[in-house]
Amino acid sequence: MEEHQRLSTNAETLGIEVFAIPEAGLFVATANRRATSAIYKWTDGKFASYQDVPTHQAQSWRHFTIGKRASLLLETPLVCSIWGNPQGPKVGAPM
Repeated sequence: MEEHQRLSTNAETLGIEVFAIPEAGLFVATANRRATSAIYKWTDGKFASYQDVPTHQAQSWRHFTIGKRASLLLETPLVCSIWGNPQGPKVGAPM
């Protein structure tokens, strides 16, 4: 395995989810222990910061689609939250 890129996060990362959204691109969501998790988008041959998501003790993300709607499920010790966008494929808009 060859290292391609290191992603810096603002806290300990407990999980990552790599996923693609048709016509939007390739993404990585990081589940960070502290107050903010992050989403990165593949741009110009590397992952670049795309969106910060307020979280608390995030454990993992799971990507899923229903029809054409892409969403992320965030798992924490106490609750699961779903992030998606009913208007299209942009990641991270709260439902």
